[in-house]
Amino acid sequence: MEIKYGNIACIFDLDGTLIDSEKFLKYDLTKAINLAKREKGEPPVSMEDINKEWGKDWFKIGEKFGVNKEELKTALTKIKTAEGIKDAINKGYLTVFGDTISTLKDLQKKGTELILLTRSTEEFTQIKIEKLGLDTFFKNNRIAVTPPTKEIFISGAFKTKAKELVQTAKENPETKKIKIAIYVGDTEDDKRTADSVKRYLKIYNPQIDLHFALIDRKAKPKYNYEKKEHKINNLGQVNEIINAIKKLYKQQE
Repeated sequence: MEIKYGNIACIFDLDGTLIDSEKFLKYDLTKAINLAKREKGEPPVSMEDINKEWGKDWFKIGEKFGVNKEELKTALTKIKTAEGIKDAINKGYLTVFGDTISTLKDLQKKGTELILLTRSTEEFTQIKIEKLGLDTFFKNNRIAVTPPTKEIFISGAFKTKAKELVQTAKENPETKKIKIAIYVGDTEDDKRTADSVKRYLKIYNPQIDLHFALIDRKAKPKYNYEKKEHKINNLGQVNEIINAIKKLYKQQE
């Protein structure tokens, strides 16, 4: 069976996958802790202070600097605004990874269906993709779930998109029917999301083949085409997965 690029959908997580958000998260946590401390008349902490504690639970970091769980939760709610995201982007705390634009351009040029799936609000997602130059790749195919939740498919947003993708076969069965989907994310939560993606896609096309690629930029790449699970350390390796899948299908002829 010949697989064309138009038969392939690449589904991308946003933060941590296409966007380098680590500095942004540190910046947000610093702002939230300092807001809580300011309201108590206490001196601020620096991002360097936060960086030394990074990797710990956020609430434990807050406690380290005299801010309890409830105080930090309240402060985080206050600082999560559209203007806050714009400010972080302008200051360089939120950027795309070096391989993001080139990979998306290449996949788009080849005719691959590009989909953005993120646990965020539509407003925040729109700001990020516009200001970081990603909107041209995801003008129509983006799904932001509001409110953000691990159980993201409760909203039915992806269920609708899955149905749309497979129904395009009626318009052009040779080039548009999605036969392969590759979900790319950076956390184990994204792996669970991929499992949900697979369930919903198979409602509309039982033969659809879904692979999950976990991106860990510090790890060695590993590919398992039997389990359809892979580990990559740069986005360009998505192309390697696609080419390998195309060869496997070609061998089945």
